[in-house]
This record gives sequence, structure tokens and C-alpha cells, in this order.
Amino acid sequence: MIFFTFISCYLYINQIIYIIVNYLLYNMNSHRLIFTKITEVFYTYLQISLTFSLLICFPFIILQIWLFIIPGLYKTEKLFFNFFLIIILFIYIISILFSYKIIIPKILNFFLLFEKENLYFPLHFEARLKEYLNTILFIYIYMLFCFQIPTFVIILLYLKIINLKNLINKRKYIYIFFLLLSSLIVPPEIFNQLFLSLFFCIFYEVVILLILFFIKFFNIRIELV
Repeated sequence: MIFFTFISCYLYINQIIYIIVNYLLYNMNSHRLIFTKITEVFYTYLQISLTFSLLICFPFIILQIWLFIIPGLYKTEKLFFNFFLIIILFIYIISILFSYKIIIPKILNFFLLFEKENLYFPLHFEARLKEYLNTILFIYIYMLFCFQIPTFVIILLYLKIINLKNLINKRKYIYIFFLLLSSLIVPPEIFNQLFLSLFFCIFYEVVILLILFFIKFFNIRIELV
């Protein structure tokens, strides 16, 4: 499946890259991308095709792992992990859309200001295709990881490495962590940092409510509190 998805992505690589770079192309002065080595574009196409094939196949890989594990679970555990799998896939889609629509445009707007608002000497930005795509893919992967933190928390709760009481009582430290994390993700603009921090905090509270929901309605046999 990964191989055929990789072939499909490579056949439509120009369209895929255009989706990634269109915001930059319309907002920088040069409206073009460059490459500096003769083989750079070819290897970049291979890299982007492989990355997108893995991103597209990720839900199906998780599904195959789930179908392998599910025969050995109890009925209540199956209900719990079915709902848990839906949450993982939902968060996965939300993280990609949130990064594409909000995070990446905010970052690009900030850094392109250095080109547009310089009044004392000409400053021209020439985007190198490989470096720009690597930066954008890093942001996507970083945001995917950040959004999947709640799933790791639920797994740690399931394995009894942490407990729900500590998550509730020590939420103020988690909020501070979200604020620091937001300062690393978005440009140094207070509004964007607070917006992203607030989003993570609300997301954290929703996770706690979902855990309580799991305990009450799915009658989980492990002790989460």
C-alpha cells in the first residue's frame, strides 16, 4: 500500500508541492522557487512522495495494527479501543488542517515581513525548494506529535505509569508547558502564542473529560484514578 501510494504521489508531485507552497508563492515578491544542485529537485520529489505516502497510509497502518490486536481483547476493551482509535484519527486530521490553515500562514506572514517592510536597503527572499519543503514538513510532523500527546497520556494512564489525579491537580504546570511550547511553535507574537496556548489548554481539558467518559461508560477494568 505504501509503495503504490508512493508511486501515486510521485505522479502528482507537482500538484502536491503546489498545495504546500501556494501560500508562499502568492505572498513573497519573487513568486518562484529555486534549486541549486542539478539533482536536488529529483531527490526532493522522492522525499516528498515518500513522506506524503507515509502520512496518507498512517491511518491504514493503525487500522491494520488494530485488526491484529483486537481478537485478543475483552469486549469492554474492544469498545474502549474502538473509540480510542476514532479519537486518534480525528486528532490526526485536525492537526493537519490546523497546521495548514492557521499555524503555517502565521509563521510565513511573520518571516516575510523582513522582506516587505525593509525601507533602508533591498532585501529579497529566494525560496530554495528543498529547504522550504523540509521546513514545512518539520512543522507538520511537530504539530502531529503535539496533537497526539493526549493519546500518549491515555496510554500512560492505561499502563498505570501516571494517574488521573495528578493530571487534574497539576494542570497549572501543564498550562505553563503549553505556553512555552507555543512560543517555540509560532513566531514571537503574543496574540498567536496565547491563541495556541489556549487551544492546547482546552484540548487538555477535553482529554480529561474523555478519560472520565471512558471510565464511566466503558467500565474499564484498569484503575485510572
